[in-house]
Amino acid sequence: MSDATLSTRHYRLTRPDGLGFFHRRSAPQFAICCAGTACMLASVVVGAAGPGGRMCLGLVGTLVVVVGAGRTPTGEDLVELIAPLARFCSRRARHADRYSAALVPWCGPELPPLFAGISLVDADPKRLGRAGTRIGVVFDRADGSVSVVLRVHGEGFLLADSAEKDARVDAFGDALASLCREDGAVARVAWSQFTSPASIEEHYAYLDQTAKTEPDEAMRNAYLTLLATTGESAVRTEVLVVISVGLDRVRATAQHGGDRLRAAVDRLLDESQLFSTELVRAGLSPVGPLPVGAVARAVRDRLDPDAMFRLERRGRSLAETAGLVTPANGFPLVIEEHRASVRTDETWHRLFRVAEWPRTAVRADWLASFLCEGRVTRSFTVVFTPQSRRLARRQASAVATRVGATIEERATHGKRVGAEERRAQEAAEALDEELEAGAGMELLVGLVDVTAPSEEWLQGECDRTLQAAANVGVELRPVAFRQGEALVCSLPLGRLVAGRAR
Repeated sequence: MSDATLSTRHYRLTRPDGLGFFHRRSAPQFAICCAGTACMLASVVVGAAGPGGRMCLGLVGTLVVVVGAGRTPTGEDLVELIAPLARFCSRRARHADRYSAALVPWCGPELPPLFAGISLVDADPKRLGRAGTRIGVVFDRADGSVSVVLRVHGEGFLLADSAEKDARVDAFGDALASLCREDGAVARVAWSQFTSPASIEEHYAYLDQTAKTEPDEAMRNAYLTLLATTGESAVRTEVLVVISVGLDRVRATAQHGGDRLRAAVDRLLDESQLFSTELVRAGLSPVGPLPVGAVARAVRDRLDPDAMFRLERRGRSLAETAGLVTPANGFPLVIEEHRASVRTDETWHRLFRVAEWPRTAVRADWLASFLCEGRVTRSFTVVFTPQSRRLARRQASAVATRVGATIEERATHGKRVGAEERRAQEAAEALDEELEAGAGMELLVGLVDVTAPSEEWLQGECDRTLQAAANVGVELRPVAFRQGEALVCSLPLGRLVAGRAR
């Protein structure tokens, strides 16, 4: 075995908080099951209720326990589906699950209900005493946040040696850890990669325009053969980073005229500049903040990927193409929500969440085969929510205490301590050591949006995506009854998915 193999670092991504008295269940589930158990006990103890009343209490208690502890065949907790199911049924009863934009000019711009509260603003840095061109700011009134979008490029990671890969991963971890401050204003950072098969029609058109009058036929035919061979595997990839600052985390000063929104935008630009510097140290090349036209174009590309080819035919240069999309026409005209999919204009989407990360140790480039998959049009979004170091230490201490108590209880009763308990204890100890060394804790949510031009085609694309994710040890589960909400969260708009961060 070579020295390079021996020095390869491996990372564990499993969460150490999967144990406890109520195995892999949350506190609300535990409370609901206690209430159901109390009903079943009451049906046995309370004799004054009569046989009919006691039977009803027993059935109600059994139903409550099933709802509290049960899971769907896809692994979703029934408790977590109650609220989304109620909202979905309410929207369907009111026919609010379907949206069609008004096509009359006097109605003015109108956003679909899914995007309610989101505004794309063209901000002028000169008003904040800064130099530079105008930038696009996403203002979300629903959760009180402002966001900017950066475009990030990276080269040579897969070609680097193991030491260089580990160094870049460490540098990216340091960039995220820099946001874990007690007075941090950054509410979340979303990393979104959009991948789709690339068309070489534009390149063929360019060749026709620049071809010589009498070209070398052998050279021309060889080059066309090369294009035909490589065109099937050509991939278009775009990585966007969205940085969001919460209005409740910023204080308005006299410098900003007491305007909290203006103060939040000023703080947001500072945080984005600092984060960009950290990304450069990680070997990445950030560009931005992007103007409002580029943000609208990115949203439209993800909502309607087929529009990319139509826009490219209309605008040859990057500046011309970006100017074709504005906040007024960047959002869909038609939306239809379904239980397991959502349609925007002529594109079908199906959203998945990352239910499990790899349980085995992985290398720095473990996700490469999934990210480089180019046959499916999809976006992969990871939302990082920074936690303050004080809160992270308190949570890590609670996890370590719970895991230790579980192992001690099993040992006391003579039960076998399995690999899951031992691995959870090792992960808890490693987490405590990392926090003590100055690392930061980030809660994260992983979302995958698979798109296709038809519902039948979508099923095949989803099967390929699920297999590609399983090959790298990632388990994806469909987001039931929340497809529209998850779709908005997967876009570069800075909105966080509702529910617990995982």
